[in-house]
This record gives sequence, structure tokens and C-alpha cells, in this order.
Amino acid sequence: MLARRIKIRWVLPVLFLFCLCANVAADIVYVGAQSQSFYVRINRTGDTAFDLTEGTALKAGQYTATNATIAATGLPALVSSYRVLIGTAATQTSTDIDVGVGVMIWNGTATVDLASNQPISPQYVNRGRTWRFDSPSQMTATPIITELKPFNGLCRMNWSAPLPDETSVFEVESATITPTAGVEPVLGTPMLSPDKLKVDLPIDASIADPNTYTIEIGIESTDGQHLKRKGTLIIQ
Repeated sequence: MLARRIKIRWVLPVLFLFCLCANVAADIVYVGAQSQSFYVRINRTGDTAFDLTEGTALKAGQYTATNATIAATGLPALVSSYRVLIGTAATQTSTDIDVGVGVMIWNGTATVDLASNQPISPQYVNRGRTWRFDSPSQMTATPIITELKPFNGLCRMNWSAPLPDETSVFEVESATITPTAGVEPVLGTPMLSPDKLKVDLPIDASIADPNTYTIEIGIESTDGQHLKRKGTLIIQ
């Protein structure tokens, strides 16, 4: 399940949240200069912090925090950004130098993989065929998309507003269309935009009846929430 975005600050080499497959726990790994002291500070829970431990031999310069180390802090389940800083968790100060930032999903006992098998859309969808929301409470998107037969193309739903802060779309769970009394447009396989904040939906209305249709899309966010929103499509 991916956080909205992962940023890398190139002060020292590179910070990774290694994840292998969905729902599999993974350690935090930071690769930096050898023989240093680094720790992680969680940005959304006060000063909760934990030390990173350097590897040996060929893993020198590779600093890790296991799930057991994180769990020992009593950190509750959350999705949060964090910083890697020079120093130790026990002696942290407000002037410690940060060398990297990232986003983690913590389920209370383990970090959670951010990967999904959802296909990524290679296409650009213009603003006129993009459903948008002004607030998290808006259930039906604007604008109403109108197309002429024989429309066969992509419509997009932008989830930036409905999604919780610091999350993105993990996967699309459903895509349905109503009414279905006549010949309705055919929905293809949903795809995620590269930033994972939008869902692209192929729609083939080449032989569909002219009508006003409601498209409902259901998603799972990277923090495990299940959301549904609607968009209106008019075929003339």
C-alpha cells in the first residue's frame, strides 16, 4: 500500500524503504557514509525516534532499522513521513542535521509494502475528460463529461482531494457504469497515473445508446482505506 510521494534529499547518498510484495514487512534501509550515527524521527507523532544500525563487511555504510526496533518505540499504526538525521534517538536535538526524508506505512507491528500490481497509464488525459473533486466530502465529481458517438478513449478521475494526506491510490477495486438497461459503454481495465493520484479508465462508447451514465470507481488507498466516487458521462 504507496504513500503519496517519496522524496530523496541528496546530502548523503540515498534513503530507501525496501518493499518486496504486497503486505510483506520490510526494514528501513539508509545507505550513507560509513562509521556514522543516524536515526529516524517520525514527523507526525511528536519526537518518536529510533536508531539505525550499520551493517558489517560488505554491508558497511548500510544502516537499517528492523520492525522490532520500530515496534519497541510503541509507534501506533500510521502513514507518516520521516527524516533521517545525524545523531542518536536518545540524544536528539532540534539542530540535528537531516540527510534524507521518506514515507512509511506502519501497521503497528511492521512496515508495509508500498507496491501493487495495478497497471500504470502511459497516456495523457486532457482536463476536459478529467473528473475532479473540490473536497473530500464531494461524492460526484465535476465536470460532467460529454462526448459524441463513436467515442472510444480515456476518462480520468483525480483523487487528490478525496485521498487522506500523504497517501495515494494503491489499487482500483471496482469500476461500474449505470444504467445498463440498453447498450451501455464498455469499461476497460483501469490504470493509475504515474503519480498514483489519478485513475484512467478506458471507455468504449462506439455502439452505446445515447444517454447520461454514472461511472462509479472504487479504490484502496495506500493507508488501507476503501473509497468510492462517481463521475457523470453523457454520450450523444
